[in-house]
Amino acid sequence: IVMDEPTAALSSSEVEMLYTIIRELKSHGVSIIYISHKLDEVFTVADMISVLRDGNLVASGPIGDYDQKKIINLMVGRELRFVPAHNEKGASGKELFSVEGLTNEPHFRNISFSVNEHEILGITGLVGAGRSELAQTVFGLMPPSAGTIKIHGDKVSINNSNDAITKGICYLPEDRRTQGLFQGNSMAKNITTVTLKKVLNRFRLISRAKELGVAQDYIEKISIRPNLPEIHVENLSGGNQQKTMISRWLQADPKVLIADEPTSGVDVGAKLEIHKLLRMLADDGVCVILISSDLPEVLAVSDRILVMREGNVVDEVMSSEASQEGILEKGLIG
Repeated sequence: IVMDEPTAALSSSEVEMLYTIIRELKSHGVSIIYISHKLDEVFTVADMISVLRDGNLVASGPIGDYDQKKIINLMVGRELRFVPAHNEKGASGKELFSVEGLTNEPHFRNISFSVNEHEILGITGLVGAGRSELAQTVFGLMPPSAGTIKIHGDKVSINNSNDAITKGICYLPEDRRTQGLFQGNSMAKNITTVTLKKVLNRFRLISRAKELGVAQDYIEKISIRPNLPEIHVENLSGGNQQKTMISRWLQADPKVLIADEPTSGVDVGAKLEIHKLLRMLADDGVCVILISSDLPEVLAVSDRILVMREGNVVDEVMSSEASQEGILEKGLIG
């Protein structure tokens, strides 16, 4: 059986169930090829490991011959040095974005929180907790039944995604392939699609030269590969597709960026680069809301964490005081 990123949409308890099934299959003589970017999973289930990079097999052998650092270096072709993603300066205390009593039944109810300048707010919880629906409501994709949204203390009306973008609210969706990317179109078109005014010529037509120039700027700024602005996005790796999406919103001069599972299906090198981009945005004054079921990611990147369960916020904690066990307990039993 070939399992390709089998835990992408699973909760922690469901992942444990999968491990049990894998062990049972192995005991009955079934061979399993387990494809994953999550190294803790690899070390949990694998007996042998093979590492691919750029379409080539770069290493293969018993799992006991490798540790996480060695595998990461093989995956990216260089040694990665960890850079803390937390805001070491501390949030300014000046509120940038808030929601009060936001409700969208049956998905979530009475959600209230605020985010300060230079702060990354993490939102986590089990699949079905209402996290993505909350993001889609703030972005105008789903109508709220109650509540208010404020930017810099001023109430804003969001009736659709165009309203949200105009107000400076941008959304990196959970499923980039079906919700974010324009398949069959170039990287350049995907980057400029919400900021077409910036690439018009004097006849108010899209300038191909300007479009390619914008894409080239972001290729160089955030290291999108390959350096081919006209390549179709479906031919990019997951990490570079995600960087293309982030470039789109950087072009839109966001005040608020909601990133829903921003590192799903990307390799460890791209994951660290995306974390650095999110911190860079927060340092530049953008309100970053990170939605993720990857608890190590939430703890590593967020300054403050909200835990959701069955449409409610059941806990709020500073990441420096949080643990995976504590978050999981709140997410499971409230």
